[in-house]
Parts: sequence; structure tokens; C-alpha cells
Amino acid sequence: MSKQSQIAVMRLVGRSCLVAGLSIVSFAASAEDPTLQALEAQIQRLEAQHQAEIKALRDEVERLKSLQETQAAQLARQGAPESPAPAFPKLIESPTHQFGLSSADGANTIALLARLHLDYGNYVKVTPDGGGVGLGSPGNSLDSGVNARRARIGIGGVFESDWAYRLVYDFGSSADSTSAGVAGGVTSGVENAFITYNGLNKKTSAVPVAIDAGYMDVPFTLDEATSSNDIMFPERASSQVVAGEFGGADFRSAVGLRSSKDRYWAGLYLTGPTSGVPHHGADTSTYSVFGRASYQILQNEDMSLHLGVNALHLFQPRAAVTTTTATSVTNSISPVSSLTLSDRPETRVDPSNVLNTGAIPANRGDVEGGEAAFAWGGLFAQGEYFHYSLNQYLGGINPADGTANKVSPTLSFNGGYAEASYSLGGRRRYLTESGAYSGVIPDHPFSLDGGLGAFELGLRYSSLNLNDHFTPGLAPHLTGGVDGGDQKSYEVGLNWYPNVNMRLMFDYLHVDVTDLYKSVTTGKAPTALAGTHLEAVTGRLQLAY
Repeated sequence: MSKQSQIAVMRLVGRSCLVAGLSIVSFAASAEDPTLQALEAQIQRLEAQHQAEIKALRDEVERLKSLQETQAAQLARQGAPESPAPAFPKLIESPTHQFGLSSADGANTIALLARLHLDYGNYVKVTPDGGGVGLGSPGNSLDSGVNARRARIGIGGVFESDWAYRLVYDFGSSADSTSAGVAGGVTSGVENAFITYNGLNKKTSAVPVAIDAGYMDVPFTLDEATSSNDIMFPERASSQVVAGEFGGADFRSAVGLRSSKDRYWAGLYLTGPTSGVPHHGADTSTYSVFGRASYQILQNEDMSLHLGVNALHLFQPRAAVTTTTATSVTNSISPVSSLTLSDRPETRVDPSNVLNTGAIPANRGDVEGGEAAFAWGGLFAQGEYFHYSLNQYLGGINPADGTANKVSPTLSFNGGYAEASYSLGGRRRYLTESGAYSGVIPDHPFSLDGGLGAFELGLRYSSLNLNDHFTPGLAPHLTGGVDGGDQKSYEVGLNWYPNVNMRLMFDYLHVDVTDLYKSVTTGKAPTALAGTHLEAVTGRLQLAY
């Protein structure tokens, strides 16, 4: 309060006392002094003056408050520190009921992540062709059973608003061997361990860009960009799995950037080995570069049409220093790097591969692909096509007969899939951040009060041919050919989504694999057929948040 205001208050107090004194005098005089009226008039004059001074003081208080607010605003504009209000962390919940903690301003968060895919599989019929090796051999069939396909737990969130992180460990997957890298062998459980910079990834930016680095599930294809919680069937098609073996897919070390808005998604990544690959026993590691771009030709509440392309170049597969190479053939290189293309029959209860090229001696490879998807209400369809090529080393050991190749043609393979579904009680929707589609989101979650959740009926056909330059009756090393198998599979499935966090899956799978022949004698022409035909029923109980 100013000095003038203090003086005014003192005067007001004094006059108040005077008014009170005069009132007492007036009361006393009323009984014996005839000048009563004069005294009352004087009191009224003093009271009027008293009220005027009170009003003046109130006006002065309001003026001082306004002055203080103006000064505070000026200090704030000049960056002067203010006394911060008390801030406390708060509990947050995502639309999928993912719980976590957030700072008061939301700039720093941490949330718990979990995913359980509990599978059951029964191979009701496995029929081999002939008496060759592998699954064609009597007594070497596929085993039914239960598998924790994914059992993941981790954390994720943001810090300082512009940085995101994710750390996820996977305790699941079938493993019938303690040796990493073999069919059914153990691998590292580090599924996600990456950091993303989002400082440039703003909706207001003309070209928003996010930068990722670490171990991650790289979005090389449309099916891989779709979360395993949302894929239509328990397993992705074999053609997509093999495409990822060139340097994409899950558990992959990578660094790259991506950009997306309402209608487009584009990304470019450099990838390295998967987590758990031994650092010893090789003098080089696998490195690849890939790009993917997609665009929503149509996009509205009821309908969407999606088109995209992808391409990957494998610089060089991993080179094993223990590999024996032929020294009698010119231009042979030691150690020889190799790449094995293989997959299980689109189910993961048994770890055996029905498609398997063996270790192809190659120094580089390429994958090109195209993708398309269409959604209209509850109807949804998507498909992809892939072309694969591997440049072989001359003199490398042919995986089909164990002898050094006399010629080394570039191997070419092809594969693809088409799938469609119709859902009731919910639908799949396009996700801008991944350039792919969500799972079915129920309109009315299941409850005893009448909600049924959502149902989805799906169909898929997939094909993958890993046979090339292979001539029955000739030793494979004479042609440089590979007989990895030609697979055709048909699958029908019914999915029930009780709520946004759970799904139950029931599937029937029929697979035909044609191996032209398999060698039984090193360096000789193969004579035994080794194809496989199988039928399986599978189920999955899924929980994720």
C-alpha cells in the first residue's frame, strides 16, 4: 500500500472515532441540550464524508491490484521466473486401457505394456510324398500341442514431449533347441528396445518426420506394419515371412525415418542383425536398406482404398568363417556368406520348417513388393505380392547336394497372399501412424447385460515358390539350382473380439508343399520326392494392452 493510502486510512479511522464521539454527545444532549438538531446535522455531514472516503479507498485498492497484474504479465513476457504451482504425477489410461503415470504437464510418461498369445494346434493330418528326407520321412511328422506364441511385457512412454521409447521382452515362442539360429532354436527375448525422436513429427508440419533407432518391428510390408494383435490369422503369410528374412520383420536392429499424414505413409530404414544373433563365428553381419510408401486413394468414414510399394536391398548376408568352400573353382570366396529362406506351415506350435532352401551361398539379394487393401463397412480385404532374388557365389556349396556349384545363376522366387474378412459388431480402421489397418474394434463390448462384442469371418490364400533352376535328374550343383519347396495354403478363420483388449481365434489350415526332389547322396542327382500335405486346426487366446 502506498504512503498516501496509509495516510487516508489513518484519517478515516480518526474521523470514525470523531463520529462515534459526536453520536455519544448527541445521545447525551438529547435529554438536556436544546442544540440537538445542530449536532445531528453535523453528524450527518461527517457520515457522508466518511462514506466518500471509504469509496476512495476501495478505488485505490482496485487500482493497486490492476497495477500488480500488469507488472506480473510484463515479467512473464520477459521470461522472469514465477513461483511454480505444486505439480504431482497423475494416473493415465489409454483408449485400450493401458495404464501409466504422467507428469502434470504430460511431457513425461511411463506405461506398462503386455501381450499374451496362447496358441493351441492340432495337426489332424500330415501326408508325406515318397520316402525322402525332412517331413517326407516316416516318423518325422509335426507335433500338436500348446505354445505361448508371444508372452511379452515391457514399458513405453515419452520424455520431454519430443522423445518416445519402448522396452519389451518376449518370454514366448516355441523353442525345441538350445542353439540359436536353427529351426526351433532359442533367440534373444529383446523384441523392442528403441527410441524415437518426434520433435519434427508435428501435425502442423508440411512434412512431419519421426526418427527411430534400436531393436524394433520394422514396418517393411503392409502385413508387418499391422500389429500381431490385429492380423487376421494367427500367423502372417509365408511369403511375407520370407521377405522379412532379407532384413525386415521383428526383433531387428534398425535406424530410419518415417513420415505420415491422413493419406500417406513413407519410411526409409537401414537394418542390421536380429537380437540374439551371436557375434562370434562370422566376420560380417547382415545389413539391408528398405523403403516403403503407401497412399489412401479413398479415405472416408465408410470406405478406404489403399495402395503401396516396398523394396529392400540386402548388401551381404552374414558370412560364417567356419563354412567350408570349394578352392578348386575359380572366383570362389572364403568365407562365403549365405542366406537361408524357410518357414513353418503358417502355424507355430511345432518348430519344424516345411519350406527350406538350405544355406544359399549369396553375396547380395533384393525384394520388391506391392500392397493393396480395401475396406467398406464390415468388409475388408488386403493382399501383397513379392519377388525375391539372390546373387550366388560361384563355387559356393549348393545346399541341395552339398557340392560346389559349377555355375551360379541368380536365383528368383515369387510369393504372395490375398485375404478377406467380414465383421459384425465392429470394423477395421486405417491407422495413419503405421500406414496399415487396426483389428476389429467392437461397437458394444461383451457383457451379461446384452453386449456381444464383434465377430469376424476370414479367408486367405497364400503361395510361395522357393524352387528355381532345379532340374530333376541332374545334380543341383550342375545347374546352381535350389529346391526349397513350392507351398500353397488355404485358411479359414473365425475371430471373436469380446472387447478391445481380448480376442479368441479359431482356424482351419490346409497346406500343400511340393519339393521336386531331395538329395540323398552328396553330389548326385536326387531321386526321392519329399513334398508334404497337411491339415491343422488352431486356436488362440489373446490378451493385450
